[in-house]
Amino acid sequence: MVGVVPHVASSVATRDLPHIFVEQRQAYWPRNMIVVRGATDASSLARSIQSAILDVDPTLPIPEVVTSESLVHRSTSGQRMTANAAGGFGLLALVLSAIGVYGVVAFAVANRTREIGLRMALGATRVEVLKGVLADAVRLAVPGLVVGAILAAAMAIIAQSELMGLSPIDPVSFGAAAAVLFLIVLLASLVPARRASKVDPMDALRYE
Repeated sequence: MVGVVPHVASSVATRDLPHIFVEQRQAYWPRNMIVVRGATDASSLARSIQSAILDVDPTLPIPEVVTSESLVHRSTSGQRMTANAAGGFGLLALVLSAIGVYGVVAFAVANRTREIGLRMALGATRVEVLKGVLADAVRLAVPGLVVGAILAAAMAIIAQSELMGLSPIDPVSFGAAAAVLFLIVLLASLVPARRASKVDPMDALRYE
Protein backbone atom coordinates (compact mmCIF):
# COMPACT_ATOMS: atom_id res chain seq x y z
CA MET A 1 0.00 0.00 0.00
CA VAL A 2 1.38 3.43 -0.96
CA GLY A 3 -0.09 6.75 0.12
CA VAL A 4 0.65 10.30 1.16
CA VAL A 5 -0.27 11.68 4.57
CA PRO A 6 -0.39 15.32 5.75
CA HIS A 7 2.59 16.94 7.47
CA VAL A 8 3.17 15.76 11.02
CA ALA A 9 5.13 17.39 13.82
CA SER A 10 8.60 16.07 14.52
CA SER A 11 9.51 14.69 17.93
CA VAL A 12 12.11 17.46 18.05
CA ALA A 13 10.21 20.73 18.06
CA THR A 14 12.80 22.79 16.21
CA ARG A 15 13.52 20.27 13.44
CA ASP A 16 11.25 19.67 10.47
CA LEU A 17 12.47 16.32 9.20
CA PRO A 18 10.86 14.29 6.40
CA HIS A 19 8.94 11.24 7.57
CA ILE A 20 7.95 8.00 5.87
CA PHE A 21 5.82 5.16 7.17
CA VAL A 22 6.83 1.57 6.49
CA GLU A 23 5.01 -1.66 7.19
CA GLN A 24 5.92 -3.39 10.44
CA ARG A 25 6.97 -6.54 8.60
CA GLN A 26 9.43 -4.55 6.45
CA ALA A 27 11.21 -2.81 9.31
CA TYR A 28 10.53 -4.49 12.64
CA TRP A 29 10.94 -2.37 15.74
CA PRO A 30 10.36 -3.89 19.18
CA ARG A 31 8.77 -0.71 20.51
CA ASN A 32 5.52 0.48 18.98
CA MET A 33 3.44 3.56 19.61
CA ILE A 34 -0.32 3.64 19.27
CA VAL A 35 -2.01 7.04 19.06
CA VAL A 36 -5.46 7.13 20.63
CA ARG A 37 -7.90 9.99 20.62
CA GLY A 38 -10.70 9.88 23.17
CA ALA A 39 -13.40 12.00 24.74
CA THR A 40 -12.84 10.87 28.36
CA ASP A 41 -10.16 11.92 30.81
CA ALA A 42 -6.63 10.61 30.29
CA SER A 43 -6.48 8.36 33.39
CA SER A 44 -9.61 6.33 32.61
CA LEU A 45 -8.68 6.12 28.93
CA ALA A 46 -5.20 4.88 29.85
CA ARG A 47 -6.62 2.03 31.95
CA SER A 48 -8.92 1.00 29.12
CA ILE A 49 -6.04 0.99 26.63
CA GLN A 50 -3.79 -1.06 28.89
CA SER A 51 -6.54 -3.59 29.55
CA ALA A 52 -7.33 -3.94 25.85
CA ILE A 53 -3.68 -4.55 24.93
CA LEU A 54 -3.10 -7.07 27.73
CA ASP A 55 -6.29 -8.91 26.79
CA VAL A 56 -4.74 -9.55 23.37
CA ASP A 57 -1.39 -10.76 24.82
CA PRO A 58 -1.03 -11.00 28.62
CA THR A 59 2.71 -11.70 28.28
CA LEU A 60 3.39 -8.18 27.08
CA PRO A 61 4.82 -5.68 29.59
CA ILE A 62 2.37 -3.16 30.93
CA PRO A 63 2.08 -0.49 28.21
CA GLU A 64 3.23 2.99 29.11
CA VAL A 65 0.54 5.58 28.43
CA VAL A 66 1.53 9.23 28.02
CA THR A 67 -0.57 12.20 26.98
CA SER A 68 0.15 14.43 24.02
CA GLU A 69 0.62 17.35 26.42
CA SER A 70 3.42 15.54 28.24
CA LEU A 71 5.12 14.69 24.93
CA VAL A 72 4.99 18.34 23.83
CA HIS A 73 6.23 19.41 27.27
CA ARG A 74 9.15 16.98 27.01
CA SER A 75 10.12 17.94 23.45
CA THR A 76 10.08 21.69 24.21
CA SER A 77 11.97 21.59 27.51
CA GLY A 78 15.07 23.19 25.98
CA GLN A 79 13.09 26.00 24.38
CA ARG A 80 11.19 26.71 27.59
CA MET A 81 14.45 26.86 29.56
CA THR A 82 15.86 29.32 27.03
CA ALA A 83 12.67 31.38 27.15
CA ASN A 84 12.72 31.52 30.97
CA ALA A 85 16.37 32.61 30.97
CA ALA A 86 15.66 35.25 28.33
CA GLY A 87 12.67 36.47 30.32
CA GLY A 88 14.78 36.81 33.45
CA PHE A 89 17.47 38.76 31.65
CA GLY A 90 14.80 40.90 30.00
CA LEU A 91 13.27 41.76 33.37
CA LEU A 92 16.69 42.67 34.74
CA ALA A 93 17.34 44.85 31.68
CA LEU A 94 13.95 46.53 32.19
CA VAL A 95 14.78 47.39 35.80
CA LEU A 96 18.22 48.72 34.84
CA SER A 97 16.65 50.76 32.04
CA ALA A 98 14.15 52.32 34.45
CA ILE A 99 16.99 53.24 36.83
CA GLY A 100 18.97 54.69 33.92
CA VAL A 101 16.03 56.77 32.69
CA TYR A 102 15.43 58.09 36.20
CA GLY A 103 19.09 59.06 36.56
CA VAL A 104 19.23 60.81 33.17
CA VAL A 105 16.03 62.78 33.74
CA ALA A 106 17.00 63.69 37.31
CA PHE A 107 20.39 64.91 36.09
CA ALA A 108 18.76 66.94 33.31
CA VAL A 109 16.29 68.51 35.76
CA ALA A 110 19.09 69.42 38.17
CA ASN A 111 20.98 71.16 35.36
CA ARG A 112 17.87 73.07 34.32
CA THR A 113 16.87 74.26 37.78
CA ARG A 114 17.56 77.93 37.01
CA GLU A 115 15.75 77.66 33.68
CA ILE A 116 12.72 76.05 35.32
CA GLY A 117 12.69 78.67 38.05
CA LEU A 118 12.87 81.46 35.47
CA ARG A 119 9.97 80.00 33.52
CA MET A 120 7.87 79.73 36.67
CA ALA A 121 8.78 83.30 37.62
CA LEU A 122 7.55 84.40 34.18
CA GLY A 123 4.22 82.65 34.69
CA ALA A 124 4.68 78.98 33.83
CA THR A 125 2.45 76.72 35.91
CA ARG A 126 3.51 73.54 37.66
CA VAL A 127 1.45 71.49 35.22
CA GLU A 128 3.29 73.07 32.28
CA VAL A 129 6.67 72.35 33.89
CA LEU A 130 5.60 68.77 34.60
CA LYS A 131 4.46 68.27 31.01
CA GLY A 132 7.66 69.82 29.67
CA VAL A 133 9.95 67.50 31.66
CA LEU A 134 7.90 64.42 30.67
CA ALA A 135 7.94 65.51 27.03
CA ASP A 136 11.73 65.84 27.11
CA ALA A 137 11.97 62.33 28.58
CA VAL A 138 9.74 60.95 25.83
CA ARG A 139 11.82 62.65 23.13
CA LEU A 140 14.90 60.95 24.58
CA ALA A 141 13.15 57.56 24.74
CA VAL A 142 11.56 57.40 21.29
CA PRO A 143 14.84 56.94 19.32
CA GLY A 144 15.86 54.20 21.73
CA LEU A 145 12.53 52.44 21.28
CA VAL A 146 12.84 52.59 17.50
CA VAL A 147 16.40 51.22 17.51
CA GLY A 148 15.43 48.57 20.05
CA ALA A 149 12.48 47.45 17.92
CA ILE A 150 14.71 47.10 14.85
CA LEU A 151 17.29 45.07 16.78
CA ALA A 152 14.56 42.91 18.35
CA ALA A 153 13.08 42.17 14.93
CA ALA A 154 16.51 41.21 13.60
CA MET A 155 17.16 38.90 16.56
CA ALA A 156 13.71 37.32 16.18
CA ILE A 157 14.40 36.54 12.53
CA ILE A 158 17.77 35.02 13.44
CA ALA A 159 16.16 32.88 16.16
CA GLN A 160 13.21 31.86 13.98
CA SER A 161 14.13 28.17 14.25
CA GLU A 162 13.39 28.30 17.98
CA LEU A 163 9.88 29.71 17.49
CA MET A 164 8.31 26.41 16.36
CA GLY A 165 6.28 27.71 13.43
CA LEU A 166 5.42 31.10 14.90
CA SER A 167 5.98 34.27 12.96
CA PRO A 168 9.14 36.10 14.11
CA ILE A 169 7.46 39.48 13.59
CA ASP A 170 4.35 39.67 15.77
CA PRO A 171 2.82 43.17 15.73
CA VAL A 172 0.87 42.55 18.94
CA SER A 173 3.97 41.44 20.87
CA PHE A 174 6.09 44.29 19.52
CA GLY A 175 3.34 46.81 20.26
CA ALA A 176 2.83 45.51 23.79
CA ALA A 177 6.58 45.60 24.49
CA ALA A 178 6.85 49.16 23.17
CA ALA A 179 3.86 50.21 25.29
CA VAL A 180 5.38 48.69 28.43
CA LEU A 181 8.75 50.38 27.80
CA PHE A 182 7.02 53.70 27.10
CA LEU A 183 5.11 53.37 30.37
CA ILE A 184 8.35 52.59 32.22
CA VAL A 185 9.89 55.76 30.77
CA LEU A 186 6.95 57.86 31.96
CA LEU A 187 6.95 56.31 35.44
CA ALA A 188 10.72 56.69 35.81
CA SER A 189 10.47 60.33 34.70
CA LEU A 190 7.53 61.16 36.93
CA VAL A 191 9.50 61.59 40.16
CA PRO A 192 12.06 64.11 38.81
CA ALA A 193 9.28 65.83 36.84
CA ARG A 194 7.19 66.31 39.99
CA ARG A 195 10.29 67.54 41.80
CA ALA A 196 10.87 70.07 39.03
CA SER A 197 7.28 71.29 39.19
CA LYS A 198 7.69 72.06 42.91
CA VAL A 199 10.78 74.23 42.47
CA ASP A 200 10.48 77.59 44.19
CA PRO A 201 11.27 80.29 41.59
CA MET A 202 13.31 82.43 44.01
CA ASP A 203 15.37 79.49 45.22
CA ALA A 204 15.89 78.32 41.66
CA LEU A 205 17.15 81.71 40.53
CA ARG A 206 19.73 81.65 43.35
CA TYR A 207 20.70 78.05 42.45
CA GLU A 208 24.33 77.54 41.39
